[in-house]
Parts: sequence; C-alpha cells; structure tokens
Amino acid sequence: MTARVLSAIASIFLGISIYGIIADTNTNYAQQLGRFSSNSNLGGLIGVGLSFYILSNYELLPGWKVLYTVCGAAALLTLLYTLTIRTAEPKRLVKSQTQRVVLSPEKRRIWMMDLLI
Repeated sequence: MTARVLSAIASIFLGISIYGIIADTNTNYAQQLGRFSSNSNLGGLIGVGLSFYILSNYELLPGWKVLYTVCGAAALLTLLYTLTIRTAEPKRLVKSQTQRVVLSPEKRRIWMMDLLI
C-alpha cells in the first residue's frame, strides 16, 4: 500500500515537471504533450507485457528478482544514454546573463506549483 502511494506521488511530480518543461519550450505544445502521453502509454504497455512474460516463466520470488534486474538494467541504460547523448539546445533558449527572464502568468503558476510541491 505504501509503495503504491509513493509511486502515485512520484508520478504526479513527474507529470507536473514534464508539463512544465513542455510548456516552457512553447513550440508545438499540443504535439509535444501528445508525444509524451503516447510514449508514457507505450512504455506502460511494454512494461506490463514484459512483467507478465517474466512472472509467468519463473516461480514467484525468482521471477521478481529477474524483474528487478531487468528494470535496473533498463534504468542503467537510460542513465548512460542521458549522460552520453546530448542534443544541441535551441539557440533561442540560450540567453545572455544580463537579460531578465519574464514569465507569463500561466508559466508563473506552473513554476509556483512545482516549487510548492
């Protein structure tokens, strides 16, 4: 029960952060939001299929060990991918230090919610 609550809280934080990042880029908002939702659903579908396959081919406790090993390997690959492959930032996001950043009221609300939560 506690694990489900913590997972739900983490999912909420991730969702709020992703929506904030997407809103901050301010280009093709609906397409990027749709791509995030689509990838999230696809990842869940792959995860459920992989979990069912592993747990149906192993006994209960060894199956969980294999499942956690697979999830850990996927997380490690994601970390290595994030650290090694970097995309160039768009030039419009790179600003000089002297310019003051002015956020719209909608973006201010998003960032304040991120800070409060």
